[in-house]
Amino acid sequence: SNSLLEGLVYGAHVGEAASRAAAESSDSMRALPIEQAQQPKSVDFDVADVRASLKSLMGR
Repeated sequence: SNSLLEGLVYGAHVGEAASRAAAESSDSMRALPIEQAQQPKSVDFDVADVRASLKSLMGR
């Protein structure tokens, strides 16, 4: 659709402008180290109950 295409073109222009602005900046930019996140604990839940709840909410 046109909206998706316009968003893509706008995003490209904004990205290019941000890149130019960053290149012209006198600040020293550096990447921060990535910390290893802990794996979340697994939680069991009733899929059928969640599905029924979503159907109920969508039907309102």
